[in-house]
Amino acid sequence: MTAKFRKSILILAIFLLTAGCSLLAKPEATPDAPAPTETPLSQTATPVAAPSPIPTATTPAPAFIEAEVKPDGLNMRAGPSPLHSILGTYKKGDKVTILTRARGNQWVKVQSPGGQVGWMYTPHLSFTNDINNAPIEDIEDSFNVKGMVADQNANPIEGVSIALVPLNGNQAYRIDTVSDSEGHFYAYVPVNSYTSWRVSMVGVRCGSRIADANCKVSNYFATKENMEIVLPQLDPIEFVYQQATSYITGIVKNWQGEPAADIRVFAERTSDGARAWGSSQGNGLFSLPAGDGVWEVYAALLSPIIEGERVTVQITAGQPPESIELRRP
Repeated sequence: MTAKFRKSILILAIFLLTAGCSLLAKPEATPDAPAPTETPLSQTATPVAAPSPIPTATTPAPAFIEAEVKPDGLNMRAGPSPLHSILGTYKKGDKVTILTRARGNQWVKVQSPGGQVGWMYTPHLSFTNDINNAPIEDIEDSFNVKGMVADQNANPIEGVSIALVPLNGNQAYRIDTVSDSEGHFYAYVPVNSYTSWRVSMVGVRCGSRIADANCKVSNYFATKENMEIVLPQLDPIEFVYQQATSYITGIVKNWQGEPAADIRVFAERTSDGARAWGSSQGNGLFSLPAGDGVWEVYAALLSPIIEGERVTVQITAGQPPESIELRRP
C-alpha cells in the first residue's frame, strides 16, 4: 500500500467520523420569543380613599302637639263631622294630644290622657303648636265631599263658609266647613247617613280677601253658589265668585212704609242664576254687588223662608240702575 493511498483512507475515515457525530447529535430547540416582561406588583397595597357617605333625607319626627278644650261639653266623635257618633264629652281646660288631622284642618284626631281616641272640631281647641305639623289622615270610612271656591280668573278664595244640608231640608243633619288658603273645602258624611244633599256657600268669614271691613261681601257676587249631589260624590265641586261691575241699591220698608232693618235681600240674574245677597241696614238701605244683565231683586225672611215681591232691574255696560224699593214679606 502506497503512502498516497494510506493518506486517502485516513482522510475518508475522519470525514465519516465527523458526519456520524452530526447525524446522531440531538438537535437544539429553537428558542421562543422572549416572554413579555411584566411589571411586578407592589407588595404594599396603595390605600384607596373611602367613598364619602351619601346624605340621606330624614323625615323629621312629627312635632308633639297638645290641645286644650275651650268650651264645656265638647264632644269627641267617631269621625270628622257632627253626624258621627259621640264617644265622649270633655270640659273646658281638658288636655288632649293631637294624632292626625283631616284635610281642611277642621277636625283633628286626638287622644285623651285616659287613652280614648276620637275626633274633635278644631275651632273649639287651642293648640300648643301649628296643627299643620300633624300628619294628614285620609278618611276612608266616610263619604268625602270636596271642592274649591275661586274667582272668575281661577284665583282661590279662602274663608268662604260652606253648608251641606240633606235635600229633605233636615237642618239637624247640617254639616259646615270653610274654604282654606288654597280655596279648597272638605266635608265628611257618615256612610249610614243621607245620600242626597245640597251644598251651598252661605257666608264669608272676616279675613277673606273678598270680605270688607264689616265682614261682608261688597265687591263680588256668586255665579255658582250651590249644587245638589248624590253620594258618593267623586268629582270636586266648583263655586265661583265674579267681581262686580255695578251695584243694585235701594231700601226695604215694612207694610207701614217704615224702613225695615236686618232684612235679607237677594238679587238673581235671570240668564245664569248668578246671585248676590246682603241685608238692609238700620235705615233700611241696602247695596248689592252685580254685573251686566237682568236681575230680579227681592227681600226675604229666612225662618221660615218667605219671599217678598220681586222687582226687575237691568244693568247695561256697568251703568248702575236706579234705586229701588222693596217690601218686607
